[in-house]
Amino acid sequence: LYIIVFGKNKKVLKKVNVSKAEIFSRVYDFRQVIKDPKYHITNSINGVKIDRKYINGIEEVIVTNNTSFPLDIISIHSIVRAWNLIPKCLFLPSVYESKSYIQPKVTQIPPKASKIVVRREYKKNLISPYIERLVIDTNLGKLNISGLFLGIKKGEVKIIETGKKDLTYNYSSYRDLYDILIKPVEKQLNCKHLIIVPHSVLHFLPFGALKDRQGRFLLERFSISYSPSLSVLKFCFQKNKKRKVRLLAFADSLGDLNFARLEVQKIKKLFPESMVFVGKEVTLNNIFNNTDKADIIHFACHGTFDPKSPFNSALIINDGNGKPYPMTVVDIMKLRVSPYLITLSACDTGLARISAGDELLGMVRGFFVAGTPSLVTTLWEIDDRSTSILINRFYENMIKRGMDKADALREAKLYLIKKGYSQPYFWAAFILLGDWQ
Repeated sequence: LYIIVFGKNKKVLKKVNVSKAEIFSRVYDFRQVIKDPKYHITNSINGVKIDRKYINGIEEVIVTNNTSFPLDIISIHSIVRAWNLIPKCLFLPSVYESKSYIQPKVTQIPPKASKIVVRREYKKNLISPYIERLVIDTNLGKLNISGLFLGIKKGEVKIIETGKKDLTYNYSSYRDLYDILIKPVEKQLNCKHLIIVPHSVLHFLPFGALKDRQGRFLLERFSISYSPSLSVLKFCFQKNKKRKVRLLAFADSLGDLNFARLEVQKIKKLFPESMVFVGKEVTLNNIFNNTDKADIIHFACHGTFDPKSPFNSALIINDGNGKPYPMTVVDIMKLRVSPYLITLSACDTGLARISAGDELLGMVRGFFVAGTPSLVTTLWEIDDRSTSILINRFYENMIKRGMDKADALREAKLYLIKKGYSQPYFWAAFILLGDWQ
Protein backbone atom coordinates (compact mmCIF):
# COMPACT_ATOMS: atom_id res chain seq x y z
CA LEU A 1 0.00 0.00 0.00
CA TYR A 2 1.32 3.46 -0.95
CA ILE A 3 0.16 6.56 0.93
CA ILE A 4 0.89 9.90 -0.74
CA VAL A 5 0.52 13.18 1.16
CA PHE A 6 0.30 16.42 -0.83
CA GLY A 7 0.39 19.80 0.86
CA LYS A 8 1.80 23.28 0.49
CA ASN A 9 5.41 22.75 -0.63
CA LYS A 10 5.07 19.15 0.51
CA LYS A 11 4.95 15.72 -1.08
CA VAL A 12 5.53 12.60 0.99
CA LEU A 13 5.34 8.98 -0.13
CA LYS A 14 5.07 6.15 2.39
CA LYS A 15 5.02 2.44 1.64
CA VAL A 16 3.10 0.16 4.03
CA ASN A 17 3.67 -3.58 3.82
CA VAL A 18 0.12 -4.90 3.91
CA SER A 19 -1.73 -7.17 1.50
CA LYS A 20 -4.75 -6.13 -0.54
CA ALA A 21 -6.74 -8.96 1.06
CA GLU A 22 -5.95 -7.67 4.55
CA ILE A 23 -7.12 -4.17 3.63
CA PHE A 24 -10.36 -5.61 2.24
CA SER A 25 -10.87 -7.76 5.31
CA ARG A 26 -10.15 -4.99 7.81
CA VAL A 27 -12.41 -2.47 6.03
CA TYR A 28 -15.21 -5.02 5.79
CA ASP A 29 -14.87 -5.92 9.50
CA PHE A 30 -14.65 -2.23 10.49
CA ARG A 31 -17.92 -1.46 8.70
CA GLN A 32 -19.62 -4.53 10.17
CA VAL A 33 -18.61 -3.60 13.73
CA ILE A 34 -19.97 -0.07 13.24
CA LYS A 35 -23.32 -1.47 12.10
CA ASP A 36 -23.36 -4.33 14.62
CA PRO A 37 -21.08 -4.03 17.71
CA LYS A 38 -21.59 -7.77 18.40
CA TYR A 39 -19.96 -8.73 15.10
CA HIS A 40 -17.03 -11.12 15.68
CA ILE A 41 -13.67 -10.27 14.07
CA THR A 42 -11.53 -13.33 13.34
CA ASN A 43 -8.27 -11.51 12.43
CA SER A 44 -7.37 -14.26 9.96
CA ILE A 45 -7.62 -14.68 6.21
CA ASN A 46 -7.80 -18.15 4.72
CA GLY A 47 -7.78 -16.83 1.18
CA VAL A 48 -9.43 -17.90 -2.05
CA LYS A 49 -9.08 -21.31 -3.68
CA ILE A 50 -9.71 -22.52 -7.23
CA ASP A 51 -10.53 -26.11 -8.27
CA ARG A 52 -11.74 -28.00 -11.32
CA LYS A 53 -14.16 -30.92 -11.71
CA TYR A 54 -14.74 -32.96 -14.87
CA ILE A 55 -17.59 -35.51 -14.92
CA ASN A 56 -19.43 -37.04 -17.89
CA GLY A 57 -18.16 -34.52 -20.44
CA ILE A 58 -18.89 -31.48 -18.27
CA GLU A 59 -16.14 -29.33 -16.82
CA GLU A 60 -16.75 -27.05 -13.84
CA VAL A 61 -14.32 -24.53 -12.37
CA ILE A 62 -15.14 -23.75 -8.74
CA VAL A 63 -13.91 -20.81 -6.67
CA THR A 64 -14.14 -20.98 -2.87
CA ASN A 65 -14.15 -17.67 -0.98
CA ASN A 66 -12.83 -18.32 2.54
CA THR A 67 -12.62 -14.61 3.42
CA SER A 68 -15.07 -12.61 5.53
CA PHE A 69 -16.14 -10.34 2.65
CA PRO A 70 -17.67 -10.77 -0.84
CA LEU A 71 -15.32 -11.71 -3.69
CA ASP A 72 -16.00 -9.94 -7.00
CA ILE A 73 -15.33 -11.86 -10.22
CA ILE A 74 -14.21 -9.11 -12.60
CA SER A 75 -13.30 -11.14 -15.70
CA ILE A 76 -12.21 -14.58 -16.92
CA HIS A 77 -9.85 -15.19 -19.84
CA SER A 78 -8.79 -18.41 -21.52
CA ILE A 79 -5.25 -18.55 -22.90
CA VAL A 80 -4.82 -21.60 -25.16
CA ARG A 81 -1.66 -23.07 -26.66
CA ALA A 82 -2.39 -25.81 -29.23
CA TRP A 83 -0.45 -28.06 -31.62
CA ASN A 84 -1.38 -28.89 -35.21
CA LEU A 85 -1.23 -32.67 -35.47
CA ILE A 86 -2.91 -32.93 -38.88
CA PRO A 87 -0.29 -32.78 -41.69
CA LYS A 88 -2.83 -31.79 -44.35
CA CYS A 89 -3.74 -28.61 -42.48
CA LEU A 90 -0.78 -26.69 -43.85
CA PHE A 91 -2.50 -23.37 -43.31
CA LEU A 92 -2.23 -23.91 -39.54
CA PRO A 93 1.05 -23.27 -37.77
CA SER A 94 2.61 -26.15 -35.84
CA VAL A 95 2.02 -24.28 -32.56
CA TYR A 96 -0.39 -21.40 -32.07
CA GLU A 97 -1.83 -19.40 -29.16
CA SER A 98 -5.15 -17.66 -28.68
CA LYS A 99 -6.82 -15.63 -25.96
CA SER A 100 -10.57 -15.39 -25.45
CA TYR A 101 -13.03 -13.99 -22.92
CA ILE A 102 -15.30 -16.32 -20.94
CA GLN A 103 -18.54 -15.06 -19.43
CA PRO A 104 -18.48 -15.81 -15.67
CA LYS A 105 -21.41 -17.83 -14.30
CA VAL A 106 -21.46 -15.52 -11.27
CA THR A 107 -20.08 -12.03 -10.64
CA GLN A 108 -19.81 -12.24 -6.85
CA ILE A 109 -19.13 -15.00 -4.32
CA PRO A 110 -20.39 -14.44 -0.74
CA PRO A 111 -18.09 -14.91 2.28
CA LYS A 112 -17.38 -18.56 3.20
CA ALA A 113 -19.04 -19.85 0.02
CA SER A 114 -18.15 -21.77 -3.15
CA LYS A 115 -19.54 -21.04 -6.61
CA ILE A 116 -19.15 -22.46 -10.10
CA VAL A 117 -17.60 -19.67 -12.19
CA VAL A 118 -17.07 -21.63 -15.44
CA ARG A 119 -19.15 -24.52 -16.78
CA ARG A 120 -18.36 -26.08 -20.19
CA GLU A 121 -19.69 -29.14 -21.99
CA TYR A 122 -17.54 -31.09 -24.47
CA LYS A 123 -19.62 -32.72 -27.22
CA LYS A 124 -17.17 -32.86 -30.15
CA ASN A 125 -13.84 -34.49 -30.74
CA LEU A 126 -10.79 -32.37 -30.04
CA ILE A 127 -8.85 -31.71 -33.25
CA SER A 128 -5.59 -31.54 -31.33
CA PRO A 129 -4.39 -31.49 -27.71
CA TYR A 130 -3.92 -28.11 -26.10
CA ILE A 131 -2.84 -26.46 -22.87
CA GLU A 132 -5.24 -23.90 -21.42
CA ARG A 133 -4.61 -21.40 -18.65
CA LEU A 134 -7.71 -19.83 -17.12
CA VAL A 135 -7.04 -16.42 -15.56
CA ILE A 136 -9.74 -15.21 -13.19
CA ASP A 137 -9.39 -11.56 -12.20
CA THR A 138 -10.95 -10.72 -8.81
CA ASN A 139 -11.01 -7.73 -6.48
CA LEU A 140 -8.19 -9.44 -4.54
CA GLY A 141 -5.97 -10.35 -7.46
CA LYS A 142 -5.71 -13.07 -10.10
CA LEU A 143 -6.48 -16.79 -9.77
CA ASN A 144 -4.95 -19.21 -12.27
CA ILE A 145 -5.64 -22.82 -13.19
CA SER A 146 -3.91 -24.66 -16.06
CA GLY A 147 -4.48 -28.03 -17.69
CA LEU A 148 -3.55 -30.24 -20.64
CA PHE A 149 -6.66 -31.18 -22.62
CA LEU A 150 -6.54 -34.50 -24.53
CA GLY A 151 -9.29 -35.88 -26.75
CA ILE A 152 -10.13 -39.50 -25.83
CA LYS A 153 -13.22 -39.98 -27.95
CA LYS A 154 -16.27 -38.00 -29.02
CA GLY A 155 -17.66 -36.15 -26.04
CA GLU A 156 -14.87 -37.26 -23.74
CA VAL A 157 -11.83 -35.24 -22.76
CA LYS A 158 -9.02 -36.04 -20.37
CA ILE A 159 -7.74 -33.08 -18.36
CA ILE A 160 -4.33 -33.28 -16.74
CA GLU A 161 -3.72 -30.51 -14.21
CA THR A 162 -0.48 -28.65 -14.88
CA GLY A 163 -0.71 -26.01 -12.16
CA LYS A 164 -2.88 -23.55 -10.28
CA LYS A 165 -2.52 -20.40 -8.20
CA ASP A 166 -4.74 -19.75 -5.19
CA LEU A 167 -4.84 -16.49 -3.24
CA THR A 168 -3.60 -17.04 0.32
CA TYR A 169 -2.76 -14.36 2.87
CA ASN A 170 -2.01 -13.76 6.53
CA TYR A 171 -2.75 -10.81 8.76
CA SER A 172 0.14 -8.40 9.39
CA SER A 173 1.19 -7.18 12.83
CA TYR A 174 -0.62 -3.85 12.42
CA ARG A 175 -3.07 -3.24 15.25
CA ASP A 176 -5.86 -1.64 13.24
CA LEU A 177 -6.72 0.52 10.23
CA TYR A 178 -5.51 3.69 11.92
CA ASP A 179 -2.03 2.16 12.26
CA ILE A 180 -2.07 1.17 8.59
CA LEU A 181 -3.56 4.28 6.98
CA ILE A 182 -2.89 7.27 9.25
CA LYS A 183 0.00 6.60 11.62
CA PRO A 184 2.68 6.26 8.86
CA VAL A 185 2.00 9.88 7.77
CA GLU A 186 0.70 11.31 11.04
CA LYS A 187 3.60 13.77 11.45
CA GLN A 188 2.89 15.27 8.03
CA LEU A 189 -0.75 16.04 8.87
CA ASN A 190 -0.18 19.49 10.40
CA CYS A 191 -3.39 20.95 8.97
CA LYS A 192 -7.08 21.39 9.81
CA HIS A 193 -8.64 19.73 6.76
CA LEU A 194 -7.94 16.42 5.01
CA ILE A 195 -8.89 15.70 1.40
CA ILE A 196 -8.83 11.94 0.99
CA VAL A 197 -8.59 10.35 -2.46
CA PRO A 198 -9.12 6.67 -1.67
CA HIS A 199 -8.38 3.62 -3.80
CA SER A 200 -10.38 0.42 -4.22
CA VAL A 201 -12.27 -0.67 -1.08
CA LEU A 202 -11.07 2.42 0.82
CA HIS A 203 -13.77 4.37 -1.04
CA PHE A 204 -16.20 2.76 1.44
CA LEU A 205 -14.26 3.50 4.62
CA PRO A 206 -15.43 6.37 6.87
CA PHE A 207 -11.99 7.69 7.81
CA GLY A 208 -13.46 10.04 10.43
CA ALA A 209 -14.41 7.04 12.57
CA LEU A 210 -10.81 5.74 12.82
CA LYS A 211 -9.41 6.01 16.35
CA ASP A 212 -5.84 6.75 17.43
CA ARG A 213 -4.11 5.15 20.44
CA GLN A 214 -5.63 7.79 22.74
CA GLY A 215 -9.15 6.80 21.65
CA ARG A 216 -9.79 9.98 19.64
CA PHE A 217 -11.72 9.83 16.40
CA LEU A 218 -9.93 11.31 13.40
CA LEU A 219 -13.06 13.49 13.09
CA GLU A 220 -12.11 15.23 16.35
CA ARG A 221 -8.83 16.46 14.83
CA PHE A 222 -9.74 17.23 11.22
CA SER A 223 -12.57 18.15 8.93
CA ILE A 224 -12.59 15.59 6.11
CA SER A 225 -13.74 15.50 2.51
CA TYR A 226 -13.26 12.92 -0.23
CA SER A 227 -12.83 12.84 -3.97
CA PRO A 228 -13.04 9.90 -6.40
CA SER A 229 -9.89 11.26 -8.10
CA LEU A 230 -7.74 14.39 -8.37
CA SER A 231 -9.17 15.13 -11.83
CA VAL A 232 -12.72 15.06 -10.42
CA LEU A 233 -11.62 17.42 -7.64
CA LYS A 234 -10.30 19.93 -10.17
CA PHE A 235 -13.64 19.77 -12.01
CA CYS A 236 -15.47 20.39 -8.71
CA PHE A 237 -13.43 23.50 -7.93
CA GLN A 238 -14.35 24.94 -11.32
CA LYS A 239 -18.09 24.23 -10.90
CA ASN A 240 -18.57 25.76 -7.43
CA LYS A 241 -20.47 29.06 -7.72
CA LYS A 242 -20.48 29.53 -3.92
CA ARG A 243 -24.09 30.72 -3.94
CA LYS A 244 -26.38 29.22 -1.24
CA VAL A 245 -29.61 31.20 -1.39
CA ARG A 246 -32.24 28.90 -2.89
CA LEU A 247 -33.17 25.48 -1.48
CA LEU A 248 -34.89 22.77 -3.46
CA ALA A 249 -35.93 19.79 -1.32
CA PHE A 250 -37.62 16.45 -2.02
CA ALA A 251 -38.75 14.34 0.94
CA ASP A 252 -40.65 11.26 2.04
CA SER A 253 -41.66 10.15 -1.45
CA LEU A 254 -43.46 7.03 -0.15
CA GLY A 255 -45.03 8.51 2.99
CA ASP A 256 -43.06 6.34 5.45
CA LEU A 257 -40.30 8.74 6.59
CA ASN A 258 -41.92 11.13 9.07
CA PHE A 259 -38.63 12.57 10.27
CA ALA A 260 -37.66 13.32 6.65
CA ARG A 261 -40.69 15.62 6.36
CA LEU A 262 -39.77 17.38 9.59
CA GLU A 263 -36.18 17.59 8.36
CA VAL A 264 -37.03 19.55 5.21
CA GLN A 265 -39.57 21.78 6.96
CA LYS A 266 -36.88 22.83 9.44
CA ILE A 267 -34.10 23.47 6.94
CA LYS A 268 -36.52 25.31 4.63
CA LYS A 269 -36.72 28.12 7.21
CA LEU A 270 -32.98 28.74 6.96
CA PHE A 271 -33.08 29.87 3.31
CA PRO A 272 -34.32 33.16 1.80
CA GLU A 273 -35.89 31.16 -1.03
CA SER A 274 -37.08 27.55 -0.96
CA MET A 275 -39.23 25.04 -2.81
CA VAL A 276 -40.21 21.76 -1.12
CA PHE A 277 -41.87 18.70 -2.62
CA VAL A 278 -43.15 15.87 -0.39
CA GLY A 279 -44.97 12.55 -0.88
CA LYS A 280 -46.67 12.21 -4.26
CA GLU A 281 -45.08 15.49 -5.39
CA VAL A 282 -41.62 13.87 -5.50
CA THR A 283 -41.85 12.90 -9.17
CA LEU A 284 -39.36 12.74 -12.01
CA ASN A 285 -41.04 15.70 -13.73
CA ASN A 286 -40.81 17.94 -10.65
CA ILE A 287 -37.16 17.03 -10.21
CA PHE A 288 -36.18 17.66 -13.83
CA ASN A 289 -38.20 20.87 -14.06
CA ASN A 290 -36.68 22.54 -10.99
CA THR A 291 -33.14 21.33 -10.27
CA ASP A 292 -31.48 23.77 -12.69
CA LYS A 293 -32.76 26.72 -10.61
CA ALA A 294 -31.49 25.60 -7.18
CA ASP A 295 -28.35 26.39 -5.17
CA ILE A 296 -28.77 23.52 -2.73
CA ILE A 297 -30.67 20.36 -3.69
CA HIS A 298 -31.75 18.05 -0.90
CA PHE A 299 -33.14 14.52 -1.23
CA ALA A 300 -34.59 12.85 1.89
CA CYS A 301 -35.92 9.53 0.63
CA HIS A 302 -35.04 5.88 0.22
CA GLY A 303 -32.09 4.81 -1.90
CA THR A 304 -31.02 1.46 -3.33
CA PHE A 305 -27.68 0.18 -4.58
CA ASP A 306 -27.47 -2.55 -7.22
CA PRO A 307 -23.95 -4.09 -7.05
CA LYS A 308 -24.52 -6.22 -10.18
CA SER A 309 -25.68 -3.28 -12.28
CA PRO A 310 -24.62 -0.04 -10.52
CA PHE A 311 -26.30 2.19 -13.09
CA ASN A 312 -29.62 0.70 -11.92
CA SER A 313 -28.98 2.04 -8.42
CA ALA A 314 -31.69 4.56 -7.66
CA LEU A 315 -33.36 7.12 -5.44
CA ILE A 316 -36.89 5.86 -4.82
CA ILE A 317 -39.28 8.66 -5.74
CA ASN A 318 -43.03 8.64 -6.55
CA ASP A 319 -44.72 7.90 -9.86
CA GLY A 320 -47.35 10.56 -9.03
CA ASN A 321 -49.97 7.97 -8.08
CA GLY A 322 -48.54 6.90 -4.75
CA LYS A 323 -46.37 4.09 -6.08
CA PRO A 324 -42.56 3.89 -5.85
CA TYR A 325 -40.56 4.84 -8.92
CA PRO A 326 -36.77 4.39 -9.27
CA MET A 327 -34.84 7.44 -10.41
CA THR A 328 -31.79 5.52 -11.61
CA VAL A 329 -28.21 6.65 -12.16
CA VAL A 330 -29.03 6.83 -15.87
CA ASP A 331 -31.81 9.34 -15.08
CA ILE A 332 -29.52 11.30 -12.74
CA MET A 333 -26.87 11.65 -15.45
CA LYS A 334 -29.45 13.39 -17.64
CA LEU A 335 -29.93 16.18 -15.09
CA ARG A 336 -28.20 19.48 -15.83
CA VAL A 337 -27.38 21.16 -12.54
CA SER A 338 -24.89 23.72 -11.21
CA PRO A 339 -25.67 23.98 -7.48
CA TYR A 340 -23.50 24.75 -4.48
CA LEU A 341 -24.30 21.35 -2.99
CA ILE A 342 -26.47 18.24 -3.39
CA THR A 343 -27.32 16.30 -0.23
CA LEU A 344 -28.54 12.71 -0.38
CA SER A 345 -30.11 12.05 2.99
CA ALA A 346 -30.92 8.50 1.93
CA CYS A 347 -29.57 5.00 2.59
CA ASP A 348 -26.56 3.56 0.73
CA THR A 349 -26.30 6.44 -1.76
CA GLY A 350 -22.51 6.52 -1.48
CA LEU A 351 -22.05 2.88 -2.38
CA ALA A 352 -20.67 2.01 -5.80
CA ARG A 353 -18.97 -0.70 -7.76
CA ILE A 354 -15.33 0.01 -8.51
CA SER A 355 -14.17 -0.56 -12.09
CA ALA A 356 -10.77 -1.94 -13.07
CA GLY A 357 -9.59 1.68 -13.43
CA ASP A 358 -10.80 2.53 -9.89
CA GLU A 359 -13.78 4.48 -11.23
CA LEU A 360 -16.85 4.64 -9.01
CA LEU A 361 -19.89 3.23 -10.81
CA GLY A 362 -23.00 4.33 -8.93
CA MET A 363 -25.01 7.30 -7.74
CA VAL A 364 -21.92 9.36 -6.85
CA ARG A 365 -20.73 9.24 -10.43
CA GLY A 366 -24.22 10.08 -11.69
CA PHE A 367 -24.45 13.35 -9.75
CA PHE A 368 -20.90 14.43 -10.64
CA VAL A 369 -21.67 13.81 -14.32
CA ALA A 370 -24.86 15.88 -13.88
CA GLY A 371 -22.72 18.82 -12.73
CA THR A 372 -22.63 19.07 -8.95
CA PRO A 373 -19.38 20.32 -7.37
CA SER A 374 -20.15 18.83 -3.94
CA LEU A 375 -22.13 15.85 -2.71
CA VAL A 376 -23.09 14.72 0.79
CA THR A 377 -23.98 11.05 0.71
CA THR A 378 -24.13 7.92 2.90
CA LEU A 379 -22.18 4.66 3.14
CA TRP A 380 -24.86 2.48 4.76
CA GLU A 381 -28.48 2.45 5.96
CA ILE A 382 -29.07 5.40 8.25
CA ASP A 383 -31.28 6.12 11.25
CA ASP A 384 -34.24 8.41 10.50
CA ARG A 385 -34.27 10.35 13.79
CA SER A 386 -30.51 10.98 14.22
CA THR A 387 -30.21 11.88 10.54
CA SER A 388 -32.81 14.61 10.96
CA ILE A 389 -30.81 16.16 13.84
CA LEU A 390 -27.49 15.95 11.97
CA ILE A 391 -28.81 17.37 8.71
CA ASN A 392 -30.56 20.30 10.40
CA ARG A 393 -27.39 21.19 12.30
CA PHE A 394 -25.31 20.84 9.11
CA TYR A 395 -27.44 23.41 7.27
CA GLU A 396 -27.54 25.73 10.30
CA ASN A 397 -23.74 25.69 10.34
CA MET A 398 -23.52 26.59 6.65
CA ILE A 399 -26.29 29.19 6.44
CA LYS A 400 -26.39 30.77 9.93
CA ARG A 401 -22.79 30.34 11.04
CA GLY A 402 -21.10 30.76 7.65
CA MET A 403 -19.03 27.57 7.86
CA ASP A 404 -17.74 25.82 4.76
CA LYS A 405 -19.26 22.42 3.94
CA ALA A 406 -16.52 20.34 5.54
CA ASP A 407 -16.47 22.26 8.84
CA ALA A 408 -20.27 22.34 8.89
CA LEU A 409 -20.50 18.54 8.54
CA ARG A 410 -17.74 17.92 11.09
CA GLU A 411 -19.38 20.14 13.70
CA ALA A 412 -22.79 18.55 13.04
CA LYS A 413 -21.31 15.10 13.71
CA LEU A 414 -19.63 16.29 16.93
CA TYR A 415 -22.93 17.91 17.94
CA LEU A 416 -24.73 14.59 17.36
CA ILE A 417 -22.15 12.79 19.53
CA LYS A 418 -22.81 15.29 22.37
CA LYS A 419 -26.55 14.67 21.95
CA GLY A 420 -26.03 11.02 22.91
CA TYR A 421 -25.46 9.46 19.50
CA SER A 422 -21.84 8.56 20.17
CA GLN A 423 -21.75 5.34 18.15
CA PRO A 424 -20.24 5.93 14.66
CA TYR A 425 -23.22 4.11 13.14
CA PHE A 426 -25.30 7.27 13.60
CA TRP A 427 -22.89 9.81 12.08
CA ALA A 428 -19.97 8.18 10.24
CA ALA A 429 -22.08 7.11 7.24
CA PHE A 430 -22.30 10.74 6.04
CA ILE A 431 -19.39 11.82 3.86
CA LEU A 432 -18.67 14.92 1.77
CA LEU A 433 -17.30 14.42 -1.74
CA GLY A 434 -15.91 17.05 -4.08
CA ASP A 435 -15.31 20.72 -3.25
CA TRP A 436 -15.38 21.17 0.54
CA GLN A 437 -15.55 25.00 0.52
